[in-house]
Amino acid sequence: MKKSTILCTCAVFFTLLISGLAAYSQFEPEPPSLMLFIDDHPVKMKPGTYSLEKWGRAAISDTPSDPAAIVREYNSIVVSNLNHLSFKFDEEPQSVKYYLWEMATGKLECKGFEKKQLKLMDTNVPQGEYALEVRATWESGYVFYHARISIETDN
Repeated sequence: MKKSTILCTCAVFFTLLISGLAAYSQFEPEPPSLMLFIDDHPVKMKPGTYSLEKWGRAAISDTPSDPAAIVREYNSIVVSNLNHLSFKFDEEPQSVKYYLWEMATGKLECKGFEKKQLKLMDTNVPQGEYALEVRATWESGYVFYHARISIETDN
């Protein structure tokens, strides 16, 4: 009776071990999600380039380096220069920077602001179409998120 209990316990243990190893071999870290809030209206931002490592497993995605090219096919999010933009990650990053790239020229219009909340009027960015790029870093790696916004002036 004792031998059969030990054999059953060993069989269950090895089955769980094999199942765990199979799941681990297929595990790939996913980028944390990012929500852009325009005043109180949420918009999910899409991750682009990233490099992440978790539990000894790595995941890498490389997109074109021009943010305006990345978001060219995205639907534009219309915002007023009076709107407040805020950002919420499901995992808080160690550092984060935000950039606005002019869509027509690809020129960097607003460089590296780091506030959690941004009032577009304070940036002096003119009316127009922009690629919004968010660069976030964690201990496990980094992710670049993108959205296309259209800024309208409401003075």
